[in-house]
Amino acid sequence: MTSATVTGSLRGDIIPDNFEGGVAARSSRNVVIPPGRSTVKMVITVEEAKLWWTWDHGYPHLYNLVLGWQEDTVKIRFGIKEIVQDDTGQWYLNNKRIFLRGMRYISSLWMSEAGEEMWKPDFEKMIRMNINSIRIGSHMEKDGLYSLCDELGLLMWQVFPLHYCVSDDDDMISRASDMIRDMGMMLTNHACMGMWSVYKEPEIYQLPDKPNNYFRLCQVLKETLKTVDPVRWVHLGDYREGVMNIMIGCCSDGDTDVDDLIIPPNIVEFGSQSIPCLETLRTFIPEDKLWPPHWDTWEYWGLFYSNTFEFAKVELGNSLEEFIENTQEYEAVSVKEQIEFLRMKKYDPVSSMYLYYWSDACPMIGSGLLDYYRRPYKVYDYMQKVYTPVLVCAQPCIHPYKLGREKIFHVGMSYTARVWAINDNYESIPDVLLQWKVTDCETDEILCRNSFRLELLADSAEIPDHIVLPLGEELSGHRCRVDMKISSGNEVLSENDSYFRVEP
Repeated sequence: MTSATVTGSLRGDIIPDNFEGGVAARSSRNVVIPPGRSTVKMVITVEEAKLWWTWDHGYPHLYNLVLGWQEDTVKIRFGIKEIVQDDTGQWYLNNKRIFLRGMRYISSLWMSEAGEEMWKPDFEKMIRMNINSIRIGSHMEKDGLYSLCDELGLLMWQVFPLHYCVSDDDDMISRASDMIRDMGMMLTNHACMGMWSVYKEPEIYQLPDKPNNYFRLCQVLKETLKTVDPVRWVHLGDYREGVMNIMIGCCSDGDTDVDDLIIPPNIVEFGSQSIPCLETLRTFIPEDKLWPPHWDTWEYWGLFYSNTFEFAKVELGNSLEEFIENTQEYEAVSVKEQIEFLRMKKYDPVSSMYLYYWSDACPMIGSGLLDYYRRPYKVYDYMQKVYTPVLVCAQPCIHPYKLGREKIFHVGMSYTARVWAINDNYESIPDVLLQWKVTDCETDEILCRNSFRLELLADSAEIPDHIVLPLGEELSGHRCRVDMKISSGNEVLSENDSYFRVEP
């Protein structure tokens, strides 16, 4: 920096980063720069641009902008895309509607131990599980994580690190505004960035003696972030603007009749909770506190007694191993059915869903698919079955409709269910074979079945069939299994099952 005014040429070249090609665009302009800091705008149009897509709908094309001034150059990597939300809360990526099969993520409670050696295996597993979007809530990760998402085609929903109840005095707002501006400056050029939230759950306590941050702090933070990123959608806080959390059997009663819930388009937390395997549990709970459980110790490490026994209604069992199995089985079934329930509401109105969480942030009793040491909970395999781009599932016609609970039908009734076929791909899939059968688990007798061919329409959720099975006295006390499959040639696109019990 000098005390003199300087004149020169500002040059900009845009070149491909992760694909072949020559210079995509080039421009320059002569500028006069007075002493101090100056802002200069230069417009460069990329003709026939290669767009950035999520990995499941295309290729995440990336470019580099090389800016030159005299002898200095700087390189900025970016992608070209448009992500917008319409008036009904649906997302459109590059003018195509997209359903976001999402995941909440925190690499570690200790950011210093996080890096590509941790992120990359996590994200590669996520892609194998067909996850296309990540929500970073209540914290920020290192810049390298976002660069990796740029390359892998994982769309990012970033939340500014404010949670629950904080002061909304002038000093707090001023300092938070400076920090959210810094967050925007750090992340706005990342191709993966899709949308922002300025606060997580600003009104959750609803207490008269606490500030309602939604109406003061959140508004200022949104205005500040918009000065950095005037294009992307900025969300003020959960439980507003079509955004909600659903944690059946964890933070809400497992006996909730979900047909009575008003479901908004964006579910930014769903899931449940369970106890990690004994090997992991022993790393943080002392042996003398393990069994019978010393509840104060267990609660300190993440198990909430009322949630476990009043909401989830998990049975303690006769041993520690049995207790662990009971919690893991409940979480697995509850999460699987939450996913099916939300995906059956695809675009009616659900447009995005984010599981809470990928992995536990530290050795604890948490809500992850994996524990802190990346050992899988039982829910990991259950979720793999139903987070596929093509999904077949059965929706039992029962009231009340409770997720994670055994479905009970009575002798003299009929078991009835809607068979759903869901396709998140942008292309139709012709001539697929849909098969289902209902089997008596006690006798292995096939009670009814059907198979037929159909075309799976692009980006659709349809009910191509119904199951109607009269329940006679011979089935009293029996458990039955519904097996479903969609295949194309020799490729199985989706394979799923569900259960119900017949009582007198």
